Amino acid sequence: MLSKVLNSREDYRMGICGGQTNLSTVRLNHAAADGYLLAKVFQMLQQEIDLFSEEIGQRV
Repeated sequence: MLSKVLNSREDYRMGICGGQTNLSTVRLNHAAADGYLLAKVFQMLQQEIDLFSEEIGQRV
């Protein structure tokens, strides 16, 4: 199973990149994805804080 996955990744690299990968681009793509996920976590946290604040305000 693992060899099948590795082979499919290699086939993808060969087809898209002509067998060469630009590691700096890959790192930047991963950094952008990590930044996006981190931003989403903070947005979700802010939404929960807002909801909690509204609930507390209604109870008082």
